[in-house]
Amino acid sequence: RDGNLNVPALLILLSAAIMMSINFFISVFLFSQTILQIRKAKTFSFNFRQLQIRILRALFAQASVPFLFVYIPFGVAIYFPFFKIYYYGIANHCMTMTSFSEAWDAIVVILLIKDYRDGFLSLICRRKTQTSIGTT
Repeated sequence: RDGNLNVPALLILLSAAIMMSINFFISVFLFSQTILQIRKAKTFSFNFRQLQIRILRALFAQASVPFLFVYIPFGVAIYFPFFKIYYYGIANHCMTMTSFSEAWDAIVVILLIKDYRDGFLSLICRRKTQTSIGTT
């Protein structure tokens, strides 16, 4: 405020950043451990193992969408002024990216899960059936 550092606000922001970082690293650790355990499991068939890894990758990608399209833009908008970096259009970009996050979430799922991808492609790429006209 008035050119002075607002210490309580800075401490709140730092604690929020620390909590989000801890959550992010825990999720990455659990993701890697789950992949490792799926690969080491002896009782899973090859197809089941591949299916579980694909689903886990899709879930990780889907969980990354809010991080990329919500947390990072708003983090930039909130933290940049503390370092005297002013970008006045960032709020507009944050709202735009936040509104697109749900669409990107669906796109990620459609691209990474084969059943959804095949259903989407069959919906938009309907093939015309050919009918033959018989001669008598």
